[in-house]
Amino acid sequence: KQRVMRIVYNVVLGRTHQHRLDVEPHLLRRPLAMGELVEVRSHVDCWRSAVITRVRWDRVGRVFSVMLKVGDRHAGREVTVPGTAVRRQFPENCSVQFYAGPDVGWKHGVLRSASLSDNIASSSTSVPSRHSVKVEQTTVGYSFPRLARLL
Repeated sequence: KQRVMRIVYNVVLGRTHQHRLDVEPHLLRRPLAMGELVEVRSHVDCWRSAVITRVRWDRVGRVFSVMLKVGDRHAGREVTVPGTAVRRQFPENCSVQFYAGPDVGWKHGVLRSASLSDNIASSSTSVPSRHSVKVEQTTVGYSFPRLARLL
């Protein structure tokens, strides 16, 4: 007789030391790495498109060197920022997961409108740390647009 076992991890988050129990492998997100497209928060609280050029650790956590992307008035400039000022940039038409609330949970979708991220790369307007984007939910048999928040 065979027994089916489920693989899960107990995780402790880096800076906050919060515990997450029974985390399935598909829910783990890989760390940001060199060459990855990201958005970087500037000192005036606007987000700029960049590419990671170096990752290192210091006493307070992960630190990234990034090259600001074309379209920004600071394009080509390399800056060093703490991990708290960096987030992944999701290009249009990429597959994402989004949180649809406590009753529904996490859903799969395709990012259909990344205009805010595109706009950030070409201007330095102030934007909130969370923003709404149009995500087309993908399920078997149908799909429909849904407004989602990327955290």
